[in-house]
Amino acid sequence: MSCLNKEEKAIHLALEKLEMVLVEKGEFDMGRNGGSNNEGPEHRVKIENSFYISAHEITFELYDLYAQEKKKSLPKDNGWGRGKMPVINITWMNMTAFCNWLSEKADLNPCYTMMTCDFSKNGFRLPTEAEWEFAARGGNNSLGYLFSGGNISNEVAWTSENTDRNMETGLKKPNELGIYDMSGNVWEFCFDWYKEAYYQSSPIGFPIGPEKKEIDTTYGGEKVRRGGSITYAPEYARTTFRSAEKTNYGDFGIGFRIVRNAE
Repeated sequence: MSCLNKEEKAIHLALEKLEMVLVEKGEFDMGRNGGSNNEGPEHRVKIENSFYISAHEITFELYDLYAQEKKKSLPKDNGWGRGKMPVINITWMNMTAFCNWLSEKADLNPCYTMMTCDFSKNGFRLPTEAEWEFAARGGNNSLGYLFSGGNISNEVAWTSENTDRNMETGLKKPNELGIYDMSGNVWEFCFDWYKEAYYQSSPIGFPIGPEKKEIDTTYGGEKVRRGGSITYAPEYARTTFRSAEKTNYGDFGIGFRIVRNAE
């Protein structure tokens, strides 16, 4: 590492510190009967391949290295600070570009070409909605909690009931797999296009959302976001609650975490 310049050393060290948690393949009942209209029906899903997921939401500390190297404007932090705060005010497209950059820095094969993802690649990417929910529930170690890591929201999630600003990652109790903040703090974008009735016809094996031609594209279409945020009540932070946002939109309530294939 001695031959690296200051910028490259910072990126190398950030990659060393990036904590990724193994989520072993398995099956689970996705969704919830009796919840919001888009949460059901509860249906069986098979996660056919193990994967790694970041233990924390991607922070300004890491994202700023990408922005600086690519000579992009640093996203605003709303006056809350940077460092270990979840990066905000970026779009879905910004997130996938970051994933490709990080993959290259880690000598992995980038997954994204525009909005298309090659899931056979070993690089970093956004989780599918099914991967996200499986990990949030605790994977094969799930204890069936309402929120990610517990049934009492205040123990595991930052929501409108306990804060009026985003918080540093990792301050609340983790879930069964050791993953933090999958309930609350900021919404987390997933790969999938959003369709309210998708669960009525989604496949059992490796669902990746509807095709774009199946969704309402009046406003360009929306991608799934999960987990709730500080401007929403705890009910929105449930592991099954579904929401969506446009790919070209970003604000202080939306962030992300990353995954990569384990096999």
